[in-house]
Amino acid sequence: MTTLPISLAEHKITLRDYQVECLDAIRQHLDEGKKRLLCILPTGTGKTVVFSHFVSEREGHTLILAHRDELLAQAGTKLDHVGQLDHGTVKAERNQLDHKIILGSVDTLANERRINQLPRFSTIIVDEAHHARSNRWTTVLSRLGAFDDDGPVVLGFTATPNRTDKQGLGKIFPDIAYQCTLPEMVARGYLSNLRAVQVKMDISLSGMKSSSSADYSTKELGQVMHAAGVEKLIAHSAAKYGKGRRLLIFTPTVELAYDVMREIQALGITAGALDGNARVERRKEVLDAFSKGDLDVLVNCALFTEGYDLPQIDAVMIARPTKSQLLYTQMVGRGTRPLPGKSECLVIDLVDATKSHRLVTLADLVGVDKNQLSRNGLKSAMKTAMAGMPPAGSLLGIAGAKMKAVMVDMFGQRDFVWTESRNGAWSLSVPSMIVHIVTDDSDSLAEEPKYKILVDRNGKIEAMAKGLDLSWAQGIAEDLVRSSGNTQVAKKSASWRKVPPTDAQRALLQRLSVPITAKMTKGEASDIISTRMAAKSLARLEPEKATPKQLWLLRHEHIDIPDGITKEEASKIIAGLMAKRRSLSG
Repeated sequence: MTTLPISLAEHKITLRDYQVECLDAIRQHLDEGKKRLLCILPTGTGKTVVFSHFVSEREGHTLILAHRDELLAQAGTKLDHVGQLDHGTVKAERNQLDHKIILGSVDTLANERRINQLPRFSTIIVDEAHHARSNRWTTVLSRLGAFDDDGPVVLGFTATPNRTDKQGLGKIFPDIAYQCTLPEMVARGYLSNLRAVQVKMDISLSGMKSSSSADYSTKELGQVMHAAGVEKLIAHSAAKYGKGRRLLIFTPTVELAYDVMREIQALGITAGALDGNARVERRKEVLDAFSKGDLDVLVNCALFTEGYDLPQIDAVMIARPTKSQLLYTQMVGRGTRPLPGKSECLVIDLVDATKSHRLVTLADLVGVDKNQLSRNGLKSAMKTAMAGMPPAGSLLGIAGAKMKAVMVDMFGQRDFVWTESRNGAWSLSVPSMIVHIVTDDSDSLAEEPKYKILVDRNGKIEAMAKGLDLSWAQGIAEDLVRSSGNTQVAKKSASWRKVPPTDAQRALLQRLSVPITAKMTKGEASDIISTRMAAKSLARLEPEKATPKQLWLLRHEHIDIPDGITKEEASKIIAGLMAKRRSLSG
């Protein structure tokens, strides 16, 4: 696996191999004279990192165009990491035009007065590009000269090129520069492993009317589900399959979302619900509670298909049946971001009783034939499926597969041995270094928790990156280990882990007063030792405590001693006392 060192501010991280491939593919298409390009990258694989790096090497002005505030904020954060790139924002009352890079809201730029104030752009980035076929987007792009022969380079990014209204993107983006699929990224370890359970609802969706987007009418879908009392099934499924997990549930209507929340609460489970009409303060309150783990379940209606990234989500329930691969992929994508210690994301698919139509389920995303799936099971079928993975948008359905509440292992588990150590830190140990992910408290105004990466090489600890989302921090940390050439040591699947402990391991465990069982393996012994080594490494980051002599002197001077006072703090107090005495004696 190849990586490319990239300097981010004062830190160094690496682009992943597929990100390097994507950038190379973009440059190649531009060299061929192609100017309107689409890149397809699954949720959680760092599309913002890719286009932030791309714009950092472009001349002239750049516009990053998005339809939601959260997407613009995420882009701004990544631009700050990629060399502190100069950028401003144009949306609502903000009109920061005097910048090389402008983050623009498509709703604001639909206003003719606002768009006429913009400079001429050499590059336009379209985030969540599957929206670009709508009238508003095409109008804005047209006014920006995107379709002119001498117009700017237009680069679109999306997790899937499919639109719910069946309108293709070929007229906007004639060429696909690069694409990789969700199954491919999971199989390669860049996204969380996915498992699935299907729960059958006692309803039939056959003959149900479609909306203008060719998907089910959400109003009719909600009525059918309500009439069948599905909210109780959803609640009990959440209790059964979501126990011990952070569960996000999607419903077709607002009414059903809040009814499901109440049913779940009645089972003694902490749950909240949100919809698009929720006040900003209320939304922040509920999201903070879910993020901190004060809520086990969050139910939503059409709110978190885009722009919400919480790596702690390890279960997603699709209680909003859909025929749209785009919508389904967006919902599942909320749980695919990796996290140290997160072995998988469980997808709970609610399916109807007939399945006589094209209802999308997780098995669609791996292109497994229904008969092979039913006859041989998914693990066997995946060997064939992964050998010839179909491109995004051409995946097969599984209508007729008999999988009522059957757990299926979609892909192999993430293959690095992370250990949890002091104060919630996560560590990954190889012979040449120990990589830590710890909380970064430097930005007290950050809405989402941020993390930093520390690397211990032979007792010398260096900060490699800070202010990162947790999933990005883990990806960088794992890439550091890959680049060290010691991946076999860190892999769960390594064959050496299954043999008995070595004599050296036994001796070290005895010195650590760790009991050695008859069935202990070399891998288990290694994990115990790695955990202790990581804790010792992190301890060096903690300030040295005040000495007994310092504490005695402070008590002797009748000084109130704060809990956990450090040696440095005590020294400053004592130095102040000494200086005061000298001034009085003088």
